[in-house]
Amino acid sequence: MAGFMVGGVITLRYRPRRMLFAGTAFLTLTAFFPLAMALGVGLPVILLGAFVHGLGLEIFSVNWDLAIQQNVPPDKLARVFAFDQVGSFVMRPLGLALVGPVAEAVGVPVAPRDRGGHGRRDVAGPAAALGSPSGNARDDGSAR
Repeated sequence: MAGFMVGGVITLRYRPRRMLFAGTAFLTLTAFFPLAMALGVGLPVILLGAFVHGLGLEIFSVNWDLAIQQNVPPDKLARVFAFDQVGSFVMRPLGLALVGPVAEAVGVPVAPRDRGGHGRRDVAGPAAALGSPSGNARDDGSAR
């Protein structure tokens, strides 16, 4: 919780020019919590990982929501947010429920043997988005 609160306070002043790029960069910090848990380190390191996770996720969330509000026409905003919520509350849990059986079916080792898998996923997804041409676009749609 503390990481989320500190992230919220930071976003009161932090206004990046490229909100989605900055938010996605901060999203990579979410890897620290599952990575700390997977490595079996002590409680202080796990708590630090949870703090950094919350900080990164809150900064991403604020930048994501602001980018949507500033770039989507008001008459379409409710529909865009509805699709965003479907992705967050329906598709993510569905994906998390299916990833184990699918990984096992294709022969990928699953937890606890695959220690740190969530950390790699939490870095790989945002890193791929940051490297894409649309991830490098300015919030007004122009290329950098």
